[in-house]
Amino acid sequence: MTPPGRSPSLAVSRVVELAGPAGAGKSSVFARLVARVDNVEVTPVLRTRQYAYVLATNVPAVFATLARHGAIRGLTPQKIRSMLYLRALPGLIERRPVSKGNVLVFDQGPLYLLSEALLRDDRLNAWRKATLETWSSHLDVIVWLDAPDTVLAERIDARGKWHRLKGEHLEATIDVLAEARDAYEAMISTLEERADGPAILRFDTSRMSPDDVVDSLLARVDGFASAVRPGPPPEHVSVRG
Repeated sequence: MTPPGRSPSLAVSRVVELAGPAGAGKSSVFARLVARVDNVEVTPVLRTRQYAYVLATNVPAVFATLARHGAIRGLTPQKIRSMLYLRALPGLIERRPVSKGNVLVFDQGPLYLLSEALLRDDRLNAWRKATLETWSSHLDVIVWLDAPDTVLAERIDARGKWHRLKGEHLEATIDVLAEARDAYEAMISTLEERADGPAILRFDTSRMSPDDVVDSLLARVDGFASAVRPGPPPEHVSVRG
């Protein structure tokens, strides 16, 4: 599937983001894609020494943005890091060596970062809008994963790894999930209005396993099916966020 207005050259190097609230299954679907498809390109890990210079060169611009919008107060390392990633990654995507047929997949991509509570700062509304505009030209497909709140809460509590909502009262968890979902949906609605925006694919992971979602992606997203590994898919894994 090639969204209207997309350059034909993107057919050989797509960018896909798996998006959704905590517990929706992003990590599980990502793991299945990596296990079943040969041409999945993993997002660069910017916290490595290899990319230290790239991040450092973007620090002045990030602080200038924060100062311009009066958002210096309440600054945290995580907030700076998220803004650095959002600023630095588009350039890395444009400059990366392109292997024919590769598909770059984010399981914690730009929409995930922009949906974080620490960046949902009213003082940064203009910056968030401009950043989303920048990313709209880089994303080809957004895979929206969601499930009923009670299902998400159960998955979060069952996780082996730490999550800030793990063990919270159901009402508090539902409130946080609703805020994150609203932030995501506002961005997706903006992208859907663009003629050249990414394709939006939606899945209810309370009704579909990670392998079911992958099967649908293989059928609907150009570039995956031609690189599927032979043989049956690996054993089913549990759904996580």
